[in-house]
Amino acid sequence: MTGQRARWREVVIDDVAILVDLADPVAILRRPAAADLVVSWPDLDVGLRATSATVLRAPTGVWALYRPVEAEHPDTPPGSSAAVHIAPDGTLTRFTGIDAVRAIGTTRHGLWISRSPSAAPQDAAAWSADEELVVLSADGTRRSVVVTHQAAFAVDDGELAALIVYASAPQPVAMVGGGTRYSRDIIEIALPAGDLPPKVDAERDGLPCDDSRLREILPAIASREVVDESADPGVRWNLVSISDADRQVAIAAVHHEFAHLMDYRHSQHGSTGPLSRGMSDAKTVIAGEWPDTRVEVSFRHPHYPQGRLQRTLRVFDDAGRVLPALYASVHLMEDLATTALPPTTSATDGILQI
Repeated sequence: MTGQRARWREVVIDDVAILVDLADPVAILRRPAAADLVVSWPDLDVGLRATSATVLRAPTGVWALYRPVEAEHPDTPPGSSAAVHIAPDGTLTRFTGIDAVRAIGTTRHGLWISRSPSAAPQDAAAWSADEELVVLSADGTRRSVVVTHQAAFAVDDGELAALIVYASAPQPVAMVGGGTRYSRDIIEIALPAGDLPPKVDAERDGLPCDDSRLREILPAIASREVVDESADPGVRWNLVSISDADRQVAIAAVHHEFAHLMDYRHSQHGSTGPLSRGMSDAKTVIAGEWPDTRVEVSFRHPHYPQGRLQRTLRVFDDAGRVLPALYASVHLMEDLATTALPPTTSATDGILQI
């Protein structure tokens, strides 16, 4: 099956263009004077939750890091972070079961990840505390590197590999007209071309780094969005095995997100109101079998008084993994508030999908 896609990220290494699909587990390598090479990893274990993908360039090739999407319901089946490295010759290296919260960047040494979220701006001590980073190498090995101060980026332009860290906690700066922005001082630490040390000391080895320097070096790890330039090789994720209990939890979580549309707002006097002004007669229906299960939320609204508005949410992705509906009711409220809704002429059988 072929078709035009709009989900590719491209990285060029020497004369090889490597395109990675953000949705499906596949990359296409375009080489001069040779046929395209397709590399895929449909059986990569990312757990039972849908993932988001980050694609980064490195001197050794391309890294794709998969992390489970956020879920609000505590019983949502867990996901698992995983990563793949695609070399310009098509060699694939896999990592599963990694504890990745933040992608720091890439160098010739590998993909740098952090297992902890960014510190809160007001937690000054955390910004200058030691942080343990994990480096996944293209040769399949893993190592840990402790860095003084919280890490920001790892970059490598092929000439110099560097680790960028925050010098201190971000400082609030009042903006003209109101509001606050944060100013951040950063430090650049040159990394050795060979083996990494077990600890990197920012005070001893680092130099101040300004925004212009950061803008100069960050493109070295960036990938480029490619729209409608690649034939779809038809590779999809393998269908996961998920218990009926986990399926029911996932369905209930999405259903619950819309369970109180008609009494969503609460006043200080105890009265309630609908999610959006003019909404009435809200209904929530569960339809379809796994993995095509969906929750259909419909209601009457002044935008289309002769019919019903409907929002449809999938509960699982194409591989059958749980697709959390995080803040879905809030997103619906915001969409209705903007009134940027489809024209009523798009309705079918009295239902206008929004």
